[in-house]
Amino acid sequence: MLNDNVAVALIQEALQAPSRSRRVAAGLILDMIRAKRSFDNLVQELERVRADEGLVVTLQMHRLVREHHLEGLPDAPAHLP
Repeated sequence: MLNDNVAVALIQEALQAPSRSRRVAAGLILDMIRAKRSFDNLVQELERVRADEGLVVTLQMHRLVREHHLEGLPDAPAHLP
């Protein structure tokens, strides 16, 4: 589950990241955590994001999840670099 340090880091990313895609990705991860309290079905959620927000935001989400060692992270789908 999300610890306070990671929550603060994601909030800072959502507010201050240099790129729009990184801010959107951090905000979406925070929304997912608030709504579900877990990363169950992360791949399906990221595919939905990819359809709605595009590949760049999806890749940023994968990077943020990896960088912050969030629980339940499956491997990225093969079609994502």
